[in-house]
Amino acid sequence: MQGFKRCLAISMIFIVLSLTACGPILNPGPTPTPFGILPMATQFRDLYEKLGGEAVIGPSISDTFSHENQLCQYTENILMCFNPTAKVDVDRLVIVPLGPLVVNPQPGPTPAIYDGFKEMYLRLFGERYVGKPISAVRYNKDKRRIEQYFENMGFYRLIDDSRGTVRLMAYGSYICKGYCSFRGSSGIIGPNKGVDLLAATSLTRIGGVDVFGSPISLIYTSTIDGAQEQVLENVVIYTPKDNPNTVRMRPLALNLKVLIEAPGPQRYTAAEGMVFYQVDGTLGYHVPDVFDKFIAAHGGMEISGRPTSDPFSADENGVKMARQCFENYCLEFDQTKAAGDQVHLVPLGSQYLKQKVNKQDWVFQFSPDTTKLTVFAVHPQISSQETQVIQIGVFQKEPVMPISDIDSVLVVGLPDGSRSTFNMPPTDLNGSASMTVPAISNAANGTSIPYVVCLNVPTDTPICKSGSFLIWNIK
Repeated sequence: MQGFKRCLAISMIFIVLSLTACGPILNPGPTPTPFGILPMATQFRDLYEKLGGEAVIGPSISDTFSHENQLCQYTENILMCFNPTAKVDVDRLVIVPLGPLVVNPQPGPTPAIYDGFKEMYLRLFGERYVGKPISAVRYNKDKRRIEQYFENMGFYRLIDDSRGTVRLMAYGSYICKGYCSFRGSSGIIGPNKGVDLLAATSLTRIGGVDVFGSPISLIYTSTIDGAQEQVLENVVIYTPKDNPNTVRMRPLALNLKVLIEAPGPQRYTAAEGMVFYQVDGTLGYHVPDVFDKFIAAHGGMEISGRPTSDPFSADENGVKMARQCFENYCLEFDQTKAAGDQVHLVPLGSQYLKQKVNKQDWVFQFSPDTTKLTVFAVHPQISSQETQVIQIGVFQKEPVMPISDIDSVLVVGLPDGSRSTFNMPPTDLNGSASMTVPAISNAANGTSIPYVVCLNVPTDTPICKSGSFLIWNIK
């Protein structure tokens, strides 16, 4: 273990020193502007209105500025540039691809466009102005929204919005942070850029994350049948290999050995508020009418599976509730809630993750070949008076799965050649952790600040990942 710690320290020092040796990176950008709506340059007005104006792409938040002989201007959600030397008129006005600066593009084939975003995608002229998708559909738990990142714009829909209105993420404000006028909106991009959501379109049709819970694992390959699988708060979903666009449920309740009783004869009818599910000749289970309606509204018995027993009473924080389990999930009736919100799923997914998945941590062998470490600075550039947030993710590579309760060390290289060291908090159930770095007040404009994170785990070869962010102080 002493050898491991020594290697860890040496590795971090060498990485930080090598990053510090890099020269400053100067990104083009506007000069700081006061708060408030700024006038839109004449060159952009037609395109601005064509794309829906302030209601869609937000107000202009910067003055015009020059970049590589082009005239550019930020709105809250995009960056537009005008090239007067372009030979073809349609090539003179472009939307700059900020997406890859906001989120790392997904490798491999181009991701599919979420069904709920297709109408907006086409309305904004598709690939020409929105660009290609660079991420799968994601769920952002912090902001309770479905998201998808494209090259030039980002789309989202709030879970609590019954109308399903599609809005744009604030790409412009995110990239131009600190140097543009900013009014703020729910489109703000924060540290949590979401977790990829398996079969998002199919899942949304039967209730989505609002019913089945938000994802608490990455999408991984099942060791059972090789299908793509994901753990949500209340269920485990998968897509059959022969039909990857369809969502199915694993028999989670059966796997967790919930109450299982043999079917019996019918004793109650609709008069007593019961529906009888026959499963073996005349034998079956009684299902409360409220549960039957919930099942019918959210994919039917194909999604719920068969009952495992008749309803029973469960104690939830001192409150007695009616509960019934089916093969794939359990339902609960809370009479203290308002009508329409009284039936909900029990968080079996969280229980499954704790009991089944995290047990692998005790036997998992940490090494750069078995462990994936992701590290990024939440803000690509900040002023010397602003704090920075470093976010990490720790995952098992095969099958892909988050690893919780992992400690790590963050080392930040400072302009004077010294270093600041931080002990990051343990990773959560999603394998995530973050640390706020204080403002680096002595950093000059254009300084590149290097950093490195190393996991504090038993391994002969340190598991580290480095990065950098820019100090941008335009006077």
